[in-house]
Amino acid sequence: MKIRTMIVDDEAPICDELEYLLKGEDDIAIVGKFSNSLEALETIRQKPCDLVLLDIKMPGLTGLEFARMLSYQPQPPLIIFITAFAEHALEAFSTPAIGYITKPVTYANLAQALEKIRAIAKRSAAVEKPALTKICVLQGSKIIPLDKQDIVLVYVKDKDVYVRTQAGEY
Repeated sequence: MKIRTMIVDDEAPICDELEYLLKGEDDIAIVGKFSNSLEALETIRQKPCDLVLLDIKMPGLTGLEFARMLSYQPQPPLIIFITAFAEHALEAFSTPAIGYITKPVTYANLAQALEKIRAIAKRSAAVEKPALTKICVLQGSKIIPLDKQDIVLVYVKDKDVYVRTQAGEY
């Protein structure tokens, strides 16, 4: 699974540098580069991503404000702040950020942050379980699998559970 990544920095050369550093990462897919945080926020609302590499000091909406707004999404992306200002680190971690890299960005710093992202993604994938599609019922001494979508009604009568489908009752 590819980690859909968005880069948001008001300096185009930084966006290009980050894209260049990420090109060798097979599991990273750059889904957008933005120099305008408001435009990036609108795009994320329409097309969610997994990771945002985010500058802090930007015109209009700052990276910190941007991160706080993302935290209200049903499944907010992970955030790595990439900034020239070390003094914002404490405040940055009051948002859903999981990383903070000061400029100039080195591949080693970025790779270290990406390892955190991969570990989180791996744990999330392990937690996700396939949706239940069949339910097994006991009829006499037989176990009968029923498609979940075929079930019309489930009810209890005299401490027994009954399942009704279009085809019959179990």
